[in-house]
Amino acid sequence: MIAKKRQNGTRQGSQRLVALMYPGMVALDLVGPVEAFRYANLLSRSAEYHIEFVSEKNHPVSAASTLKLVADHSIDSVQSPADILLVPGMMDPDDNGYQSAELQQWIRRQCQISDRWVCICSGVFVLAKAGVLDNEEVTTHWNDSARLREHFPSLAVRDDQIYVKSGRLFTSGGVTAGIDLALAIIAEDHGKSLALAVAKRMLVYLQRSGDQRQFSTLLQAQSKGGRFDDLIIWLEENLQKQVDIETLSNRCAMSPRNFSRAFSADIGIPPMSYVRQRRLEKARLLLESQTTTISEIAYMCGFVSLDQFGKSFGAAFAVSPQTYRKQFDSKT
Repeated sequence: MIAKKRQNGTRQGSQRLVALMYPGMVALDLVGPVEAFRYANLLSRSAEYHIEFVSEKNHPVSAASTLKLVADHSIDSVQSPADILLVPGMMDPDDNGYQSAELQQWIRRQCQISDRWVCICSGVFVLAKAGVLDNEEVTTHWNDSARLREHFPSLAVRDDQIYVKSGRLFTSGGVTAGIDLALAIIAEDHGKSLALAVAKRMLVYLQRSGDQRQFSTLLQAQSKGGRFDDLIIWLEENLQKQVDIETLSNRCAMSPRNFSRAFSADIGIPPMSYVRQRRLEKARLLLESQTTTISEIAYMCGFVSLDQFGKSFGAAFAVSPQTYRKQFDSKT
């Protein structure tokens, strides 16, 4: 039976979570979210996620890591609806481990009757291949987003987001983003305090919101490599300082004009825009931690005043620092 919603939006009663296993899947895509739901059961009497593992045959399933897992049931014995259909991703979307006619038929039938579809990382390819997705907003691992657009052009791919909800479809970016998505579902089902308790128990430092980027500006810069590596490191250690083009270009022994051109060409963003984005990203993380005052955060991130910080943060994220911090308050 599909769990019923209370008037406040949370769900009551046992919820059946059917987790699909197939050859070549990424084991952490499966195990990470499942552990989050199991911890929810452990930490709250209101959470009753009944988890079942299914695979095409009653044989051990080899994950991409060569780890072998055994399902509870084969797909031909699972015909009833699920509250959550959980589909992990695979290392290579072109693998044939999930593309058998029998498995694709079962997925189509199960999606017709199940309440929510949860695809981790490249797991969205599984449902798209089965033909049950059309015009939905989705995300996946950034490395697979171009292929997803090419193979399934009707999908609106948001490859810069950690997870996306589109009706009853939930999709996430790679690997650990599946845990973020599971935490978001737990919060939706049973409240934010339980999701934060699960995150703490799992030693997940932050419960990230879905609109955060898979790649921070820092990771993007570090992935480029090259002549500005030392400057990138120095900036991370000195974001609280007031810097300008002259300061940065002097550290690179370049003229301001040549430095600006070279930095923009190598990193993909003008130098002062990079500094501003890194300050805002750091501020966002600090606001989530609940341990530092907003005034201190503004200073630590190089903003000259609390007013300047509030305006910059609001322009970037369409929310004030105070309101953003409240999202991570377990009492709300």
